[in-house]
Order: sequence, then structure tokens, then C-alpha cells
Amino acid sequence: MADEGMTQDAGVGALDPFGGNSQMVTWTSPINLGQFQHELRDALGDAVQLAVYVPREAPVGNLPGAEIPVDADHPLTLFVSPSSVDPTQLRSLLAAHRPDPYYGASAEERLVIQVRQKVAAGQELTPEELTLALKVLMRA
Repeated sequence: MADEGMTQDAGVGALDPFGGNSQMVTWTSPINLGQFQHELRDALGDAVQLAVYVPREAPVGNLPGAEIPVDADHPLTLFVSPSSVDPTQLRSLLAAHRPDPYYGASAEERLVIQVRQKVAAGQELTPEELTLALKVLMRA
């Protein structure tokens, strides 16, 4: 189960942003980059660095292409440095990662996001949520 979303490529090649001192891994499940970087550093130390290539559509003129949802046909490519990172531990961290859509948001920002989602879904707001929604509208 832990290996389902991961393949490991032996040749890092010219794409390696760490000059060959990394492991290249393709991952077929979405991750929250900031959150995963935090989890990686908590588990493996501050010296660990992460670079990710996100699948995108072809560019249009000078504009970058839109992100493509991550799946088996459009995996993320992760470079984890240093190359001495234990691949088993890296696999375990990736398998255990659960993207938090609110990662990095303050308690108030989380509440605002949740209220906006309820409004967009046509759900009724509690009196507290209605007050918050009015405050947000007044700030805009």
C-alpha cells in the first residue's frame, strides 16, 4: 500500500535542481507542497530540501500552462536532497501525507474559507457564520 503512488527512477538526469545530489521520485497522488516540506523536515531534519515539478498543460504564448490534476498519467516529479535520504522513510512519509487544504491558514482564515464554501454550496449559515460573512464583505 505504501508504494502505490511512488515510482523511483534510477537516473536523475539533467532535471535535477540539486546537481545530482538528490533522489528523483514520481508520485501519483496530490500533495500540499508546503505541508509536505514541513513534514519532511520534521522527520528528516532541516538539511533536507525538496523541489517538485508539477504537471502542466502546454504554454500559451508567454503564459504558463494550467496545472493538470495529479494522477497516474500526470505524476508529480519530486527531487529530495541530499541523495542519502533513506528511500524507505521517504516512501513512508509520502504514503502517510494527507493534504490539508487549510495548511498555513490562521484560524480566522480557515473559518472564512469554510463560510465561503458553505455559501457557494447554498448551505445555511449559523448566526456566528453570518456575522463573519458580513464582516468579510465590509472589509472588501
